[in-house]
Amino acid sequence: LQTIESSIFIDCILKELHQRGYKTLSKHDSILCKESDVTMVNEAIMRYLDGLFGANSYILKIEHDE
Repeated sequence: LQTIESSIFIDCILKELHQRGYKTLSKHDSILCKESDVTMVNEAIMRYLDGLFGANSYILKIEHDE
């Protein structure tokens, strides 16, 4: 399971975000980004996960530092 998670979040999603110029980091099954990039990063993650699992078949949670 960890290998699959790593493949999805690091090898695919994080790589794509970096190629698009976003300053992002991974943390387990999470992507950390600047507050100003949240919307675009969220959309990129959803596009990838929708293609992998199907739309509305997962829960994506966004947390903000306060």
